[in-house]
Amino acid sequence: MKKNKKKIIIIASIVIVLAILGVIFCNIDVARLKENEQPIFSINTEIMRDGGTKAYLGIGYKIIDFNTKSGFDEIKVGLWGMRYENYIDEIKAYEAELKQKEEENNQTHNNIFYASVLKAVEDYIIVEPFDNEEIKNTYKQISINIENNATYQEGENVRVEYEGKITNETPAKVEAKSIDKINFKDFEFIHTKTETETNQESIKYSESDKYSVKAQKGDVTVKIGDETFSLKDAIQNGKITAEEIIEKVKQEAKDGKIEEENYKLEKSTIYRCNGYAIIVSEQLDEIIISSEDTKMEEIVQIIY
Repeated sequence: MKKNKKKIIIIASIVIVLAILGVIFCNIDVARLKENEQPIFSINTEIMRDGGTKAYLGIGYKIIDFNTKSGFDEIKVGLWGMRYENYIDEIKAYEAELKQKEEENNQTHNNIFYASVLKAVEDYIIVEPFDNEEIKNTYKQISINIENNATYQEGENVRVEYEGKITNETPAKVEAKSIDKINFKDFEFIHTKTETETNQESIKYSESDKYSVKAQKGDVTVKIGDETFSLKDAIQNGKITAEEIIEKVKQEAKDGKIEEENYKLEKSTIYRCNGYAIIVSEQLDEIIISSEDTKMEEIVQIIY
């Protein structure tokens, strides 16, 4: 009896110690996640394809660090049995509230395009939409009235948000809600997978650039107007810059033209474009142009 009682006490003591450690470790890991740092007492067991949500397992606890495409960014803590599916309703409620706010603010991503200014006079400008803009399939040139003494110059690139219909005149006409100058030109990438999916060397235009640019899982060419360049030539000869690439994908993601997935711990963002993906890694100081189906796990292998 005494031996059994001693065993029970030992087991109970171990359980209590593990429970206390679990609580302490869990609190530390949660605090680190809130600071966008990697947990140290739990291991990453899952990465969801919802934008970057991750699950971690520790001693008796589980953490789900939500990071969905819609912006649901919560940290949930529970026992090992806690599941992602437990929070589907909460995510849907968040998305519904977000959608309602967007509708209330009359926000729309359908009436936005990027263009180059062909002609600029006192009260109107004529623009040519970028080649990858869907609107260019119908309207090669568009005339826009300008107000408030705004000035534009031929060759400048602009972001146009408009309302109403575009008239079928020559050139076509539209009423703009806003016309904002942008600091990137009309270019697009073409990613071609190769049989040997090797990574290419990183390229910089100059040593003062923060980011280098590289192709992954295939070859990349750059289309600028009617000209096509290899990625290496485009970067080294200053046809495009790393800063232009970043500004372009950020603006396109903001306008809802491409998908954006943020991975806080890896300090990286994947922008999913039509036919390719662009990964901007603060951790590596690199811009990686890869196939459209590239997963964050593949980038993690490079980072760590």
